[in-house]
Amino acid sequence: MVEKVFKRYNCEHIFEHSLKVALMAKKLAVRFNSDPEKAYESGLLHDIGGIVPNNQRVKVAQELGIVLIPEEHEFPMIIHQKISKVISEQSFGIYDDST
Repeated sequence: MVEKVFKRYNCEHIFEHSLKVALMAKKLAVRFNSDPEKAYESGLLHDIGGIVPNNQRVKVAQELGIVLIPEEHEFPMIIHQKISKVISEQSFGIYDDST
């Protein structure tokens, strides 16, 4: 399902990167006695906010109620992490209150 979202927005390159991150995260989780499935999911979704083009990120973040700092207005590329969190929660039902 995650791959379909990336493909729908012509972001296959982000999916390929995220898949590599997910596989490495899973290996590291096993090595350090953590939850490998949770690590895999986190890696797969960590950049899903990248489906939102840079020139739309401030607007999308504001619509989602995400608080932005001045630097994010100046350099919207970094907002994708906050958008990724919201997409992970709202579209995939993944919540993590450990942060």
